[in-house]
Amino acid sequence: MNIEKNMDLFLRLLSNAEYYQAHEVVERLWIKLKKENDPLANLIKGMINAAVAFEHIKRASPRAFVKAQKTFAGFIKYKDECKYMSNEFKIICTTIEQKAKEMNLL
Repeated sequence: MNIEKNMDLFLRLLSNAEYYQAHEVVERLWIKLKKENDPLANLIKGMINAAVAFEHIKRASPRAFVKAQKTFAGFIKYKDECKYMSNEFKIICTTIEQKAKEMNLL
């Protein structure tokens, strides 16, 4: 499983507001990394949480914002790991933070 390809696709889907699909792309990667006890698994889990939070808001259900806030906390928990990662991860984390500000999650 190619991490770079998955991250490129995740960023593209995130940028196109295809949050559910973005979540699906990195979820497979997260499962693999988690099984291998790879420390990157935590950051990937945070990215999944961000995508799910954005999807809650996109669907605009009555409790969407409350669900989104709770789910987005999973990204907040691991976002500082981005500063130790490659530029690609930093770009993804910055994009997530920008979208979160637009959606009033930050």
